[in-house]
Amino acid sequence: MSNILTDIKADSIINANQLDDESLKITHLQAKWIAILHELNGRQRQAQNALNKVVKDRTLYYTGKASDEAYQSEPLIHKVLKTDLATFLESDDAVIQAKDELYTITRDLQACELFLKDLSQRSFNIRNAIEYRKFMAGEV
Repeated sequence: MSNILTDIKADSIINANQLDDESLKITHLQAKWIAILHELNGRQRQAQNALNKVVKDRTLYYTGKASDEAYQSEPLIHKVLKTDLATFLESDDAVIQAKDELYTITRDLQACELFLKDLSQRSFNIRNAIEYRKFMAGEV
């Protein structure tokens, strides 16, 4: 489990015996998760740029347009046709690694966005819990 999911799990806990304190914690938690969201957005952009660079470099490699040094360190065994280029790029280890990094960051970003949405509803959930307790106590 990623650190984001572990943190979300920890911050999702509401102490039912201290609903007033939990209500006051909402803005602090929102600020924390907005900062995390901001950082993840930056990391996602960097990962997308890195993926674009890797795809460009590997395209040059497979089309025979890379530097001589690239072919000395990794000889191109056979010529890749333009129609087969997408297949080679999709199965290239460097491209796969860059896509996996982007996917991981995107997944964490989506989890963060969902948790922020949940946090925005937390005050309603706390209010409903308080109203239910009043009802059960016969105060309503």
